[in-house]
Amino acid sequence: TIVVLGLFVMAMLGTPDDEKPKPPPKKPVAGGMRRFADLTPKDQAFVRDNYKQLLTAHEKKDFQIMFERAGNILSLVDEYNDTKNYEQIAKRGLEQAEEEKKRKELEAKQQKVREEVAKLVEKGQAVFERALKEPGARSELDSVIGEIYAKDPNNSKAKEWKERIKDQIEQERQAEKLARGREELRQRAEGEYSRVESIFKQEKYIEAIKEAEKLADVGWTEAEYLDRVEKLKVDIREKLRSVLDPLLLEAKNQRGEGGDLVKALDKYNEVLRIDSTNQEARDGLGEIRQVLVLRAKRFYAEAILAESISDMAEAKEKYEKCLHTAPDEAG
Repeated sequence: TIVVLGLFVMAMLGTPDDEKPKPPPKKPVAGGMRRFADLTPKDQAFVRDNYKQLLTAHEKKDFQIMFERAGNILSLVDEYNDTKNYEQIAKRGLEQAEEEKKRKELEAKQQKVREEVAKLVEKGQAVFERALKEPGARSELDSVIGEIYAKDPNNSKAKEWKERIKDQIEQERQAEKLARGREELRQRAEGEYSRVESIFKQEKYIEAIKEAEKLADVGWTEAEYLDRVEKLKVDIREKLRSVLDPLLLEAKNQRGEGGDLVKALDKYNEVLRIDSTNQEARDGLGEIRQVLVLRAKRFYAEAILAESISDMAEAKEKYEKCLHTAPDEAG
């Protein structure tokens, strides 16, 4: 009797979930419905106990316990109170909990990625600033950008760096092209300058002056170069004056009292060989030629007269003076 009473009490109170075996589903009775009234007292007690736990779990929003207790009940009966509704609530709660868990895991993963990307961006910023000035650092920047894109394919900072470096490379290319052009122009200008210097050293002063005037047209406008060009032109003109002035002075002196017009003529011709446009020499040469032609004619007339009286010595002397005096182009 004691043993039987003990078993009955245990059946009424229930046993811990982890010790209570779940009864196998019963086959439906005739008519197809498994009803609570058809259960044994023990199973009825089992159902009631699980339902109480189901309600308690619902209050606590313990969806896992709700789902398990609903499953225990529905394994014996097709419906008990609103167990199926609680089962659906539990399912939705578990699904939401699973979604929330995944969301938090994803958020944690994304946060970790953001932190890793932030560190890479901090590192990349320093590399980027060096890469703007040092082409050798650009491969390192590409590596950092690759790491960033592997974690964040749409990272705006990495995209900005790539665009800035691309622009910098284009600017450097243009600057290099400009520098090459400037260097070629400088070399051409220096070549022209050296050519004019060579003409100057060959004492072709007039040609040197003409060519020196063209040096500024080469296109090289550096102040130092233009200063050298101006100095070269001054040097050429001074050298030209230093050569011509003594010749002109000597020619002027020879045209004076007791001078030698033939020597003056030679000096003027020498001036014109150097500077064919020299007006002083042209004017002086024209005046001397007129005088010499008249002298030559007088010597020639005197030679004819001496020859006519058979004074051959006198005639010869006059003829020689005529030849010496007459300008070459006078005939």
